[in-house]
Amino acid sequence: MAFYNPFAFRPAQVTFWTTAVYLALLSSLIYIHENVPRAPQDSALPPGLSLSEAWHDLANLTREYHPFNSRSNDAVRVWLLVRLQQILDQNSASWTTERDCIG
Repeated sequence: MAFYNPFAFRPAQVTFWTTAVYLALLSSLIYIHENVPRAPQDSALPPGLSLSEAWHDLANLTREYHPFNSRSNDAVRVWLLVRLQQILDQNSASWTTERDCIG
């Protein structure tokens, strides 16, 4: 009666362990890649940061395709400037635009 060795270098054992290792690595990589960690609550963030506002701003930015030199790109630029002015005013930061500096 022969002794069965699961770690012997025979085709069946090598195939089994190679498949098991590849499946373990591949499944863990797919799990890490496909699952996004939970975002922290707004209360856990430093004052002045809000993930819900950031998500809303991102939704506004990506609402439509805006290639370079298009009217939608100009609209996004204007929206960004207005939003930045709102954020800076809300935080009582001093700011000027490039046009203010020139003239």
